[in-house]
Amino acid sequence: MIALSVNSHANAGQITSNTKTCEVVMYLGVPPESLREEDRKNLEPEKPLLTALVKPDGNFQADNEGASFEGTISNEKDDKVQVQIKESHLNSTSCFQINALVKPNEPIVPKACGFSSIVFSYYFRVRSTADEVANAQDLTCEIAVPPEVHIIDGWIDASLIVRNVSAKPIRICTLVSGRRGEGKGSYTEIFSPDWWKSDRPRPANFAESLVTLYPDETFIFPIKIHYEYSVEFFRGLPLTISSGYRTGKEFAKQYDTWEGSIEAKPVSVTVVE
Repeated sequence: MIALSVNSHANAGQITSNTKTCEVVMYLGVPPESLREEDRKNLEPEKPLLTALVKPDGNFQADNEGASFEGTISNEKDDKVQVQIKESHLNSTSCFQINALVKPNEPIVPKACGFSSIVFSYYFRVRSTADEVANAQDLTCEIAVPPEVHIIDGWIDASLIVRNVSAKPIRICTLVSGRRGEGKGSYTEIFSPDWWKSDRPRPANFAESLVTLYPDETFIFPIKIHYEYSVEFFRGLPLTISSGYRTGKEFAKQYDTWEGSIEAKPVSVTVVE
């Protein structure tokens, strides 16, 4: 359940600060629920393309590598939420405004789209992150990078340090893909073992990459920022780096790992070319 409490003394649709955390996720393809049961058997897990956290005022927005969407979300009765996705696109496909009244995790499918060349299908879900926030207390993370960084062969090196702050052993998967995003003076990369744009590893590869962190132990994920590729976003500005680590419920159940989402405090650095 996503509890979105609307303040009756505020503007219609405004969400108060006691709203539980939720997010809007864009997926590639069509929702599995729309397929026949026999057609679902050999489906790979859903592929999240882009995730936007819903702000306390109900607005959300995300963009990255040829995909973007933005909109608002507000409270409704009977455990449903009103979602308005004002703009969305994936590569050469753009869809008109979407209005949907849905329960958490129900698919939201665009109804009217236009395209310039190839048609790319996509859909959305609203998900609660309340469970992830609870589990996140077992792990923390921080970004390690000097305050002044030098470009080496076109790249900037940093790292994400994940630490077990609980009193129990925690198992994580270290075979991950990075969801990256660039903006004006900013770079974001979220590491996840269950999100792959392509070439998803085999189950045996994941099983070989499970690591147990005992209390206060750490694991380091390297952050590689291709400065030359995104120089139009970065040049002449301080660079703010954001990062985190996330494991979804289905993956955690399959491989018996930690489940949740953690994000490090963003770090701003000066880039020396």
